Amino acid sequence: DFQSILRDMVLKICSEHPYHGIVQLVALANGKRIGDGVDGRNRDVYLENVGGSKVDAAMSILDDLRKRKGYIPALVESYTTLSDAFIGLAMLSTKPFEKRQFKGLSLSQFKLNLDTCFSSGRRGSKNTSAANKPVIFTNPPPIRPDTQYGDGITDPIGAERVLSFESKFDLTPTGLHRPKIVVCNGSKGGKFKQLVKGEDDLRQDAIMEQVFGTVNDLLRHEGAGGNNAIKQSLGVSAIPCSSRHLRLITYGITPLTPSCGVLEWVN
Repeated sequence: DFQSILRDMVLKICSEHPYHGIVQLVALANGKRIGDGVDGRNRDVYLENVGGSKVDAAMSILDDLRKRKGYIPALVESYTTLSDAFIGLAMLSTKPFEKRQFKGLSLSQFKLNLDTCFSSGRRGSKNTSAANKPVIFTNPPPIRPDTQYGDGITDPIGAERVLSFESKFDLTPTGLHRPKIVVCNGSKGGKFKQLVKGEDDLRQDAIMEQVFGTVNDLLRHEGAGGNNAIKQSLGVSAIPCSSRHLRLITYGITPLTPSCGVLEWVN
């Protein structure tokens, strides 16, 4: 039936393209986690379109992935634990800092540890295996038709895996819920600034960024033929968009629950 076909398709996506599918599945499994700061009418808004059956199905698929061979089980565990750590930071109340410093706050001061993705399971013992390292949440690798992403041994082409996080974080000086700013250290030496937001639904924002990415693909390939609709709308004499290098500036957004997520920092 359709449900079985859908389940098999999601399993195939997460197995063949783990750095793109697993984090989305973990977010769906967190569908009922909206934090203590959301209640009443707002709670109903956040939980809209998140049925219990979807959450149960996502959790069941994650359990199946944990039984797979290779590096996929370790990767599922690391994405789950790092997501939990991000959620804990996103939901941290900022009321005590309304009139105090908002830079250089220690994660350990609030018993937060974003490096939990390097521990083997929930027991907290250190696991230095490269296979359990997720890629930078806000900078996933390009999708590869050949499904070659390094098999958990090497970094996927076009991306870096999480090496560690800076021990301190900042609060934005403005904003309704004072998002947190963290710095993630990549496996190739890159430093990735990220905005961790709580009590804010980022799912629609993420979809719009996907739309903008598709628009960029159309603009980039406009002169290659086959995109007659674009050519007609621009006029026959128009200079091809691909020649003018037109593109929309996009940034990475990774929702983790209906009410929080991680965004790529844009200077």
